[in-house]
Amino acid sequence: MKKTLIFITILLSSAVAVPAQKSVIDLFLEQNQGIAQQATCVNISDEMLNMCYETSSLLPPERYQSLSLCNVPALMEQFEKSDAFKKYNPLMEIKKEDGRIIRYFQRIQDKKGVIKREIVVCTQYRNDFSVIYLKGDNLSTGTLNTHLELIRSFIDKNKNINTYH
Repeated sequence: MKKTLIFITILLSSAVAVPAQKSVIDLFLEQNQGIAQQATCVNISDEMLNMCYETSSLLPPERYQSLSLCNVPALMEQFEKSDAFKKYNPLMEIKKEDGRIIRYFQRIQDKKGVIKREIVVCTQYRNDFSVIYLKGDNLSTGTLNTHLELIRSFIDKNKNINTYH
């Protein structure tokens, strides 16, 4: 009985000790502390993500995170060359008439038949840069705009989202 309790205790403590997977945004900010001090980052909890999707037939992603920086020229290239970003494959690039560049990237992980997708949208407009990160098993390029619209609408309606600089 004592050995069983020790084994269960070890299992529980090891499960708690495993850190949550960091997103490409988390890793980039860790590697660039100066940039992190200027950034606005939005993380939405599971509970709030579920609220975003209450009226949708889509399932919410596991994680949503965004990063915004103003007055930082050419940060898109620095972000895309970072070690954290090497695992992502380009999907599409849009160059708008006003000079805005939008790039879409994806990473697909298949672990024991469970597919997890990560989609990253990078936007550079003049000296403003933003990144949106979504992770989930139900994400696709076909539903990406709907996901972003649902979340953006929720953020606009609820200014109490936790942001930090």
